[in-house]
Amino acid sequence: MVDENLYYSKLDEDTPLPLQGDRLIDIQISLGNRMDGPVLSATNDYVYVFWSILRQTGLEAGTAITEYMVFPKGKSDQLRKNPIRATPLSPMRYDASFLPLHLPQQRHLARPGDLLDAERSEHAD
Repeated sequence: MVDENLYYSKLDEDTPLPLQGDRLIDIQISLGNRMDGPVLSATNDYVYVFWSILRQTGLEAGTAITEYMVFPKGKSDQLRKNPIRATPLSPMRYDASFLPLHLPQQRHLARPGDLLDAERSEHAD
């Protein structure tokens, strides 16, 4: 990896330095984000590369994206890049203690029980 570019090359003990190769992809890493990887894996037929980017700033702070690419050995022009989608092990539970709610003649953040109080006052008339 040089700057944000990822390269591929077949290496053996006689490969001269500095290393050269085919540019595979450009991995964009925004200012304030951190990349883990890339991690290389290979089988007899395919090359796999995995990496994650942890977003540490902005509205997406605390989130991450993990991606991988795969191609047949020696055929980097057949590269396929995909995200790895992760889903939570259990359902997400949201804190509903403050929800935007429109009540008669006022607008404010609702607290638990406000909706029931508003319905009772509407039916009392």
